[in-house]
Amino acid sequence: MRLVPRELARRLANHDDADVAAPILRKCECLPDADLTDIAWMRAEGHLCAIAGRKAVNAELTDILLLRGDSSVLRVLARNPGADLTSAGLAMMVDAAERDDDIADALISRSDLPHRVLVDLVMRSTPRQQARLLKLARPDLQDTIRAAINAGAARASAIPPATIDDAEARATVTTQRSHAGSALRSCE
Repeated sequence: MRLVPRELARRLANHDDADVAAPILRKCECLPDADLTDIAWMRAEGHLCAIAGRKAVNAELTDILLLRGDSSVLRVLARNPGADLTSAGLAMMVDAAERDDDIADALISRSDLPHRVLVDLVMRSTPRQQARLLKLARPDLQDTIRAAINAGAARASAIPPATIDDAEARATVTTQRSHAGSALRSCE
């Protein structure tokens, strides 16, 4: 949408009704990033979803959308190869992926997903989610996913730390309480 006059595009993008604003927010290239940032801070989910679906979403705008958006906004961002995700943004996505399989599925499909984020995503997933991610992943990622699954399983089966015997600590606290009580009674 290059033929829309800039002022008209701004008015439509800021329209209260997300159904009116969405086509402009999603497709109009004449909207400057500053306007999109302002809209992302001020408007609700419908506007945020439309911005998240733009052909290109810069890192600053992506972080704002991640901070303000609900899971539907995060799903759109995760599926958008033109969304530039910062390290903090990727961490927020992985957190959200623990609660939302669609976000996890979209992340695993991203060609720009850093290795460390892929491993973190897999290690924080349940076994059921891990099996699904392995099935959805590109062939070049499957060995990495299997290694992360195996590392997580090895960590989980490691010998747990010895249990702490708190009897001595309880005895010390009880003794200190009784001494404190005696000291208070002698002050009366």
